[in-house]
Amino acid sequence: WTGNRITCRDWFQLSLKEGLTVFRDQEFSADRHSRPVKRIDEVNMLRTRQFAEDAGPLAHPVRPESYIEINNFYTLTVYEKGAELVRMLHTLLGKAGFRKGSDLYFKRHDGQAVTCEDFVRCMEDANDADLTQFRRWYSQAGTPVLEIQSHYFAGQGELELTVRQSCPPTPGQAEKLPLHIPLALGLLDPDGIEYPLQLAGETDPPAATTRVLEVREPEQRYRFINLPQPPVVSALRGFSAPVKLRQERSAEELAFLFARDPDFFTRWDAGQQLATRTILEQVRDQPEQGIGRLLTEAFRHLISETWEDLSYFSLLMTLPAEDYVSAFLDMIDPVRVHQSRQCLKQHIARTLDGDWTSLYEQHHREEFNRFDAAAIGRRRLKNLCLEYLSALDNPDAHALAVTQFESSRTMTDRIAALSAIVNSHNPHKAACLEAFYQQWRDNDLVVGKWFTLQATSYLPGTLEQVETLLRHPAFDLRTPNHVRSLIGGFSQSNAVNFHAEGGAGYRFLADRVIELNVINPQIAARMLTALTSWRRYDTERQQRMRGELERIAGTDTISIDVYEVASKALA
Repeated sequence: WTGNRITCRDWFQLSLKEGLTVFRDQEFSADRHSRPVKRIDEVNMLRTRQFAEDAGPLAHPVRPESYIEINNFYTLTVYEKGAELVRMLHTLLGKAGFRKGSDLYFKRHDGQAVTCEDFVRCMEDANDADLTQFRRWYSQAGTPVLEIQSHYFAGQGELELTVRQSCPPTPGQAEKLPLHIPLALGLLDPDGIEYPLQLAGETDPPAATTRVLEVREPEQRYRFINLPQPPVVSALRGFSAPVKLRQERSAEELAFLFARDPDFFTRWDAGQQLATRTILEQVRDQPEQGIGRLLTEAFRHLISETWEDLSYFSLLMTLPAEDYVSAFLDMIDPVRVHQSRQCLKQHIARTLDGDWTSLYEQHHREEFNRFDAAAIGRRRLKNLCLEYLSALDNPDAHALAVTQFESSRTMTDRIAALSAIVNSHNPHKAACLEAFYQQWRDNDLVVGKWFTLQATSYLPGTLEQVETLLRHPAFDLRTPNHVRSLIGGFSQSNAVNFHAEGGAGYRFLADRVIELNVINPQIAARMLTALTSWRRYDTERQQRMRGELERIAGTDTISIDVYEVASKALA
């Protein structure tokens, strides 16, 4: 229905069907398993990958206006951010309103090739809504920033929120117009109980504890009434818009939200912010006294609770990705970010050693062919415990990982154990890697996982191992999945080794891109994106990355695919 029965009038409308299809896929998976986990997985993808695309030289709108090579159109912006635009319409119009708009879209355009504008117009017509300003989401590139400031008037029991929106310049778009942004929020009392929300001037008694504010202006003010005590603001609930939120919060306030916020997303995000602040203080050599303790105590509190959704519990206890942490730095130092995150992980592992062991033993069981949500949650939590214990890199952790690797009958558990082994100085590493390969050598998809595990190891010597694997009999440079697994795994998911001093990682990638250029230009262009954000790094790394981009761009018989990416990165 949303890809073939109604399709795109031209390539510029690609997100018309792909964004809607991704949204439908996300909703199906959320209903099938765990809605909080699915939504957080989506947000992690956006904030670590798509936001970086928005902030780089290849930034483009969801509906691009030009291209050199159409194969470079298949981006996270078109697909994942495109899905977020559909989700925002769902949020603004409500479930019933979105369904009415969808029904009209199918009825009006069945059998036609149409545009993003036609889709939005159906949503308007079915709901008698004005989405004129919302259309800017399709034409403006970049990630908007929402800044929230709050002031509580104690004598009046009122809270005033000031919300400002902005968007940084992107290639070809120096000036940005204000967008129509749905901002879902709630207010909590000191015990974590949600206040019913009532705005000044409203006469009907409040019912909802979450309100969707429609932010349209560069600056807007909202005054909430009937608040007997100063509330804690729970903002951007459910990640109601693909924006960066800027809000001054103390570490104590973040810890409070992490422990008590009823909204699944803002609770998780408070923990991510608390952990990110801890890591960044180490990166900047400005440790704040007690903040690490706050995070550890918050983890201890979570462990003491009873959880029905173990997958969500696992995500609450997972540290933010290095890419996400790096986004908060004006100049990225990937080695320092990795070291600081690893230091925090080891601290949490040591401090809660007994808790991780107890949780592991409680949830470790053989559940071959069990794919229900409960079994998935148990595996996810158990393997998170193994990850923390393995960060200690001691004989007990080595033995636990090897035992799980040898005894498990599920791929999830074997991959998790092998990952723990590969990222430690486990004496059985070589034997386990060989055993896994021999068992699965005839299954190309699993061999791809085997390549990726080795390519993403954060230990020294990984680049040399990757270069050795290029000559492995199972690796074929002409097979796109092999390239993604090994070369892509190293360059896009192993920042500490790819960006190691000396630039060997950059030279390695550039050599492979030049080699791939004549075999598969589309894959070569995709691999090249690891070098495109070169301006975000220190002077030495910038020079080395730019040098490799120039070498690629100056290569004879350069393909249009690769040239477009390299030239835009250098422009």
